[in-house]
Amino acid sequence: DYDEAVKMIGESKAIYEALKDAESATKCDNQIGSLAINKGNFEVALNSFLKVVSANEKRPEAEQSVEPYLNLGWIYFNLNHLAKCQAYLQEAVKLAEKLDNDASWMLVSEKQATLFMYIGERYLKQAQTDSMQRKQFQDSSAIFINQSFEAYGRSLKLSKKLGDKANEVSV
Repeated sequence: DYDEAVKMIGESKAIYEALKDAESATKCDNQIGSLAINKGNFEVALNSFLKVVSANEKRPEAEQSVEPYLNLGWIYFNLNHLAKCQAYLQEAVKLAEKLDNDASWMLVSEKQATLFMYIGERYLKQAQTDSMQRKQFQDSSAIFINQSFEAYGRSLKLSKKLGDKANEVSV
């Protein structure tokens, strides 16, 4: 069950912290954040992934991961903070550009495609309910949906390039 899993991971994290094993403690934060996202507990997820991002930024660039930025983008989308969502997606893009590896780009492209589609749909719904700003919301919706298709295209190209390796890649 969720609560028991979080409790056990928290206990593991305490042990890793006592052993001064920061990397393993960060992995625990990542697991707690992932569980919290799945449960819809976005405040716990947010706190966990902010810790992961902080630890990630202290690592050598070649060892950093785009995933915590993507997860924060997802959390902020669910909290209806679209500007913060977009900012963390952009951070993931910047890091993927620096890392310049297909695995990072695959993760970024997949998450971008999904989130951009959801953002576009959210703007479209706002256009349907707010006649005063209908044109603005429709335009915003079109931009994000088009960006979603571009990201899906990148993801598909990378998937074909990586083949079976796409499911094996860990970032």
